[in-house]
Amino acid sequence: MDASERLAEAYLKTLGFKEIKYEPDGNVPPDFLCDRRVAVEVRRLNQNFVGHTGPKGLEEVSIALGKRMRKLLLSMGAPTEGKSWFVRYRFQRPVLDWKILSPKIEHELRMFMSNSVRHEMTMTIVNSFSIQITAATIVRSSYFLLGGFTDHESGG
Repeated sequence: MDASERLAEAYLKTLGFKEIKYEPDGNVPPDFLCDRRVAVEVRRLNQNFVGHTGPKGLEEVSIALGKRMRKLLLSMGAPTEGKSWFVRYRFQRPVLDWKILSPKIEHELRMFMSNSVRHEMTMTIVNSFSIQITAATIVRSSYFLLGGFTDHESGG
């Protein structure tokens, strides 16, 4: 039973069903049979982006991009002058290939680090990707930290 199914099972219990049987017919729909009369199939709803290769779940790009950004930010080293900075990024699809995008991001971050006067700012890396740099209130273990992101295709 996965996390979505555990959540659904807990909800079904709150509805007062006495007998909740998981996968009553094996690993085929429905996921639950409640009191031998109500069948429930658990589904996760995905948002998709349709690109030139067809539909892809939004999380396919956003999760990979988040991991890569964290790794890049941590690779920039420890804080200097007793200051750390949060980096928030915004993107929209299609996202530029990471091999092309990451050197551009790194270049802008290094320019920021080398500037003698540092202040909060927003930088457009490419049309579909920008970063916002904000001072952290306390010094952290690295110069840059991921402060969050905005996915322009994601709704809520």
